Amino acid sequence: MNSPSIFQKVSYAGLLMAMAGIATSPAVLSIGTVVMILPAVVSMSPKAQWGRIRKDPGAGILALLAVVMALSWFWTEDQERWMNMVRVKLPLFFGLYSLMVLGPFPKRWIKIAMMVLTLAAFVTGFATVIDYLLHREQIEMQIQVSKPMHLVFDINHIYFSITMAFTVFAGIWVGRSKNCALHPVERPVMLGLALANMAIMHVLTARTGLLAFYIAALLLGLWYLLNQRKYLLAVLMVVGITALPVAGYFSVSSFRHRVDNTFMDLNKYFNDDDPNYLSIGMRFESWKAALHLFEEHPAVGVGMGDLQYEMDRQYLKEDTNLTDENFLLPHNQVIQTMAGLGILGLLPLVIGWFYPLVVRPKEKHWLFYAFWVILGFGMMGESVLERQIGVMLVVTLYMMTRWIPVQKKEQMND
Repeated sequence: MNSPSIFQKVSYAGLLMAMAGIATSPAVLSIGTVVMILPAVVSMSPKAQWGRIRKDPGAGILALLAVVMALSWFWTEDQERWMNMVRVKLPLFFGLYSLMVLGPFPKRWIKIAMMVLTLAAFVTGFATVIDYLLHREQIEMQIQVSKPMHLVFDINHIYFSITMAFTVFAGIWVGRSKNCALHPVERPVMLGLALANMAIMHVLTARTGLLAFYIAALLLGLWYLLNQRKYLLAVLMVVGITALPVAGYFSVSSFRHRVDNTFMDLNKYFNDDDPNYLSIGMRFESWKAALHLFEEHPAVGVGMGDLQYEMDRQYLKEDTNLTDENFLLPHNQVIQTMAGLGILGLLPLVIGWFYPLVVRPKEKHWLFYAFWVILGFGMMGESVLERQIGVMLVVTLYMMTRWIPVQKKEQMND
């Protein structure tokens, strides 16, 4: 690759700020997002920019989701809410646009970005664990009634759990890479941070991240071992991955309380008990209401800006057992997009997300598949693209993990 231009360097500096801000500070994330995007606008002529964008149709299609969100103004009545939601979606379009124009970045830069994200996640996670140990009894009482564990920084616990799950794989990739990005000491340090983040995840007990981590580990491990025809190791790996959460259940009290709470939620919901204040029960009720809205407005949805009002109306129409304060939006990116933007919004989301799996899948690095599984699963339990932190997680990792070069005989250690 030619020497990076000044525009690429400035954009990369913004990307590093975004990596740090994702796990620590919304303010740093916002500043980093702006710094990452602006250089692309003035870096080259519009014709040259369009040439770069055409080379990455998958990212371009995914970016169209933000365009559909903007166009929903024509069928949205609540303009103020629409404006707030468009503001959140703008980095999806301009972030992908910026990285399509200025990328790909060198592998060394990608490693450093993964190191920053992993370290930032560790700092927040470690500080939260210390807070948990200081207030253990109070926090565990909250966990038992479906309340999340409060993070020391102003970061949503579900998004943070997804980030932590990915950093385990990112840390392993950097730690096992043959060529270091900065110094040989980074390899043991990153492997240590990956293991530490995996342990911290079980203390913080956010279900979405934990399930995403285990699913990704199982799928990637099986793929690698079966591809290498190591069938006995594949069986042992399945046993080992199954044993880890069992060991966590008997050794980490916060993890045990969350598992017990999950089964309690499911048992109450499927026995027609009161779903109010049950995390899973309220999700299921919101999914049902949103899918019914999609059935009534399949083409363009009800308008994302009007979705809360329409959801409230649908809850009342269905005579739900939920109380007014629990009339939530669907915590599911696919279902929320279907209800708010209909098929018009669903198509760029689904096509853009699956495009890299269909077109030249063998050219994708295993870290991309780790990202794809974790964020994809995260979208099933949370509307990831409705907050800036989720948007920037998708934008940065969707691009960078596909930039990692794959050699013909590459193994899982690079």
